[in-house]
Amino acid sequence: MDLAQRLAEGVSALREGRAAAAAELLEPVATDPELAGSAELRNIYARVSSLYAQALLESGRPAAARVPVRAALDALSRLGDAVGTRVVTQLQERIAEAIAANFQDQARQRALRELAKRDPEELLAEFSTIEAKLPVMVKRANAARVVGDWTLARELGHRAAALADGAGDTRHFVLATILLAEVEPELAMQHLERARRRADAADEFNLVGAVAKAAAAAGVELPPAGPTS
Repeated sequence: MDLAQRLAEGVSALREGRAAAAAELLEPVATDPELAGSAELRNIYARVSSLYAQALLESGRPAAARVPVRAALDALSRLGDAVGTRVVTQLQERIAEAIAANFQDQARQRALRELAKRDPEELLAEFSTIEAKLPVMVKRANAARVVGDWTLARELGHRAAALADGAGDTRHFVLATILLAEVEPELAMQHLERARRRADAADEFNLVGAVAKAAAAAGVELPPAGPTS
C-alpha cells in the first residue's frame, strides 16, 4: 500500500471512528522523511501530521500525539497559515488536557491501590458518622475493585448502597450502585436503572451523566427514563 492510499484509508477510518486503525495507517505517512522535508508539500505534511495526532489522541495515546501536533504547528507556522494554526492549537490543547487527565487517573489508581492495603473494618472504625463513613466505604470498595478483589468490592458496595439509601445520600447511593454494576455485570442493567432513577429524581445532572457513562462502558442500553415526581 503506497502512502497516498494509506492517507486516504486513514482519513476514512478516522471519519468512521476507527481511531486506532487510522493511527496505524497514517503513521508511515506522517513519519515519511521525504514528505517532512519537502517545502512544496508542507501544507500536506501539516494536514497529515494533525490527522495523525488526532488519531493518536482519539485512540487513547495522547502522549504520543505531542510530536505530530508540534510538527503540524511548525509546518503551519512556516506556511504563515493563521487559520490552520488556530485549529491545530485547539487540538494541541485537547491533547494536553487528555495527558493531564491521564496523570490524574494514574495518581488516583495509585492512591486506590494504597488504600486497598488497609483493612476495611479498621478503616471505617476511624469514622463515627454515616456522612463520614459513606465516602470512605465507596472509596474502599473501588480500591478493592482496582486490585481485583471483587468479592470485597461487592460486599462493600452493597453495604454502601444500603447505608446511602437509608441516609438519603443520593450521590453515594449512585456511586455505590455504579460500582456494583461493574463488579456484578450480570446485574448491570438492574443496578444502573436504580442509579439512574435516583439521580433523575434528585435532578442531579452530573450523576445522570455518570450513570450514562457507566452504561456505555458496560455495553448496557438503558430504557428511556420515565417521568419523575
